[in-house]
Amino acid sequence: MCYVLSVPTAKEPASVNHGDIFFVVSQRPGQNISYEPQAMMGYALKEGSKVNVTIDAKNFVMFVKDSSAWVENAAEEPALVAAMKGGTNMTVKATSARGTGTNYTYSLSGISAALKQIENCK
Repeated sequence: MCYVLSVPTAKEPASVNHGDIFFVVSQRPGQNISYEPQAMMGYALKEGSKVNVTIDAKNFVMFVKDSSAWVENAAEEPALVAAMKGGTNMTVKATSARGTGTNYTYSLSGISAALKQIENCK
C-alpha cells in the first residue's frame, strides 16, 4: 500500500479537541484500489451523517463509518483527485457523534507531485 497524507492547516471550531485529523489518498494494487480518497478523524462521526468536501466550486459527498469517510459514489473518486490536483484549498465539513459541526481547511500545494510519487505503487 502507498498513500499520500495531509493534515489540515485550520480546524474549526477552535474550542474542541479534534484529535488527529488526516486526509489520505491511497493506492492498494493488491486489492485493485487506486487513488482512493479517505477522510480520517480523531473522533467518531455521527452515524448516518455525510462529510462534505469542497474544492473551488466542486462538492463531493462522503459516507461515514466510525471515524472515517469515503466518497459515496466511487465513480467520483477520480474527479475528486483531479480537483485536488487542480485546486489550491480544500475544505472538509463533518459532524461528530456528539453533534458538533467541524470544518477543516487543507492546502493542496504539492499534491500533484506527491500523487506522482505513488503512481507506480506495487
